[in-house]
Amino acid sequence: MSRFDYDDLIQKQKDELDKIKTAVEIYQSEDKYDFERKKFKTENFRFFSIAILTAIISLGSSYFIESFKRDSNNYQSVITNFDLLERYYQTEKDKTTKDKLACELGDFRNTIKDTKIENGKKKYDSICKMLAGLHEQKEKISNVDTNKPIIKNALTEIDKNAESIRNLQKKLLTAPTVEKNKLNEKIIEANKNIEAIVNNIQEVKDAARLTDNIEKSVRQEIKINTEQQQEASTKNINKSEVTWFKIGYFLQFENFRITLQYLDKKLGIQVGICTTNNGSDCEKTILTKAWVEFDKPLGFTENGKSYRINLEAIDHAGKNPFTLAAYITFESITNQ
Repeated sequence: MSRFDYDDLIQKQKDELDKIKTAVEIYQSEDKYDFERKKFKTENFRFFSIAILTAIISLGSSYFIESFKRDSNNYQSVITNFDLLERYYQTEKDKTTKDKLACELGDFRNTIKDTKIENGKKKYDSICKMLAGLHEQKEKISNVDTNKPIIKNALTEIDKNAESIRNLQKKLLTAPTVEKNKLNEKIIEANKNIEAIVNNIQEVKDAARLTDNIEKSVRQEIKINTEQQQEASTKNINKSEVTWFKIGYFLQFENFRITLQYLDKKLGIQVGICTTNNGSDCEKTILTKAWVEFDKPLGFTENGKSYRINLEAIDHAGKNPFTLAAYITFESITNQ
């Protein structure tokens, strides 16, 4: 509708103006109806568009979720996830984290029923249960009051006899054949003394039994971890069996004597290393007050050959169930 000429409207009579007014109202009414009709169409279109878009998104989300579920059941995906978790366990140095990972592996969801994963799950589940048992046994040992006079005196006697055994064994290394029988008899007697002291006090007897279980479990865990490390290693390494010693004592590997000078469950151990050819006295000092940490083996060279000492565990062991020992392995490395 074209705009009006207001000068022209002023010149018109009233009856003509009334007719124009009526015509305008009819036009506006039709225009409004047309606008509402177009608005209705537009809103309907928007409504249906949103509904369709929502349906597409919903279907897409469902497809994504189903794809994720299928992926979790996908053979290669499950294999990869287990391998990654196992590799994490094998390389982890923190003992607490490593123990948790063993339990995670034991509880792994083997949705594809893979035989290799199932065997791995059983192995790690066994480690997890063993660790739970170890924790309980250690708690029982730690709850014994070692300041109680009868227990304190008993432990002093045990340590004296253990020291006597150590000195006798050292003499055996270089003793003439005629003296060895007497030395062995004294060692047997000292062991009997220890056994009698342990059996005489129930709390010490119980702790000694628990310590034997702890030692077996620690050895088992170390053995499993060592086998896995050897499988992953490409180097030519000759690794000893795990063995333990306490502060002031030594271990002999080839012609090397490793003496334990200090021990701390968090920091690791401090050792001295010397060479001995006759198995008795040190002839050459290689290292003294050298640190060995759980995640940092101690390496050294002698006569062009490489060697390494690994700290495998710090735990209960030996005749005195209340003192800690360091479990170590010794490696001879062939350079290629």
